[in-house]
Amino acid sequence: MSLSAIFATLLAGLALQSAPVPGQYVGEWPQAAENRALWVRYQMGLPLAMYQDRSDGEPALQAFADPLFLDHRHICGVYMSVGDDDAQAYDYLIFITRLASLDFGDETEARALAVQVVSRDASEAELDEYCPNIPADMRADFFNAAERYRQPPVVFDPEGAGMLHSAQGRAMMHSLYAIMPEWPDGTHVFNWGHPVYREGAQICAEYLLSTPSQRAWQAHWFVARLDSFEETEAGPNHWPVRMLNSDASPEDVLEACPSLAGWGDFQFLTTPENWFRAAIPNRAIERSLTPALLARIDHETSSEASISVRYTGPPSFHPQGVSRVCGNIGVRLISEHQTQSRLAFVAEIDATRLPPGDSSPFPTWNVSVNDISFPETPAAYYESCPSLTLDPPEGFGQNPEHMVGVSLTDAIGSHLRGDRICHFWEDDTMPPRDAERPDYPRDIAVEPCRSVSYDRHIQIVDDVNASDRRRTERMPAD
Repeated sequence: MSLSAIFATLLAGLALQSAPVPGQYVGEWPQAAENRALWVRYQMGLPLAMYQDRSDGEPALQAFADPLFLDHRHICGVYMSVGDDDAQAYDYLIFITRLASLDFGDETEARALAVQVVSRDASEAELDEYCPNIPADMRADFFNAAERYRQPPVVFDPEGAGMLHSAQGRAMMHSLYAIMPEWPDGTHVFNWGHPVYREGAQICAEYLLSTPSQRAWQAHWFVARLDSFEETEAGPNHWPVRMLNSDASPEDVLEACPSLAGWGDFQFLTTPENWFRAAIPNRAIERSLTPALLARIDHETSSEASISVRYTGPPSFHPQGVSRVCGNIGVRLISEHQTQSRLAFVAEIDATRLPPGDSSPFPTWNVSVNDISFPETPAAYYESCPSLTLDPPEGFGQNPEHMVGVSLTDAIGSHLRGDRICHFWEDDTMPPRDAERPDYPRDIAVEPCRSVSYDRHIQIVDDVNASDRRRTERMPAD
């Protein structure tokens, strides 16, 4: 055999290794195959079979889990299905599917491969029958998925005190929703149990209420009690909580949770490590910074007599310690047309702690704004806000280029040029963005700003639906 023939044979062998064929392949799902499009079609066929071929009463797929193994024409794997009880837990079941046809069509074919479900709750014997080549160390993972994915138990220190967050907060919220009072018709509740503070067995929390007689959101508080530090028999996230006072005064709250009055200093709460506790200091920042931002934007656009400014939604905040806050805010510039942008800002602030009182039992701060600037480039934004690009816990792990949007100068220039003009649709059903607190500026741009006309939107939707129909159509089985 010539050297060229030997070389060609080696290349063919390498190509075969990098292009595994569905129905012939044995192993875990190939991640970098040259014939990736074919494997994407196989990947599409798997959930379609699990969803579309399910009969009433059969377990329903919620999500796939590890492991997943291909044994020629069969796939053996694990998936999560909602359990029959109300414990917010998943059943982990073994599924087996079969590639129902080896006719994949030509290179232009885009339909999903034909997959049939063999079992949605496979036994150990079925696993061995259809996927006999599963490695021994992987085989055990088919039967211990519930243990592998089980979240560590939530433990409450009976003597502990502090804001509930992360796993503790998520675990407690299910029980707090269970004790929410019945409200009269026309009453709206927002942020029930946010923030929530626990001192021993006492639970003190806030919520916002809007009633027919007082539509602006008003802060209210409740006091509840944890009767036991063990979960109930109902299952995970079911704690024996009972309501003591669903409309408590600040004095009632501080009497139940006295350590709340001294909880949290501004420096501690404005570090990236404590982003999950930032709702309270951010609220204080928002009260002062939002009007100052709007006033500064008004001042910057005042030279353009034909342009007015409206606020389109709450700002985002990424504190850089106690004296600097970085973030972005949505604004709409209005003249004979309207444009909408999200602007990055850097604010220099001072904060003074206010004692708990009639306004709130939770810690608050008086925030004064010393200066506001609008960076012209992502590089300038990064220089002023170094924690944005640092990974947690020292930073927020964000990408400033995706956060800046456009500078204020660019937003004004774009508006004057007529770039990215807002389109408004008749009878637009998109809900307006509104502020979440009553002391926000109420100048909300209620009409959604659309980037295309309604006719163009319908055309795009039709194209997407047609593409989806093609993607969800399956090849016929043999």
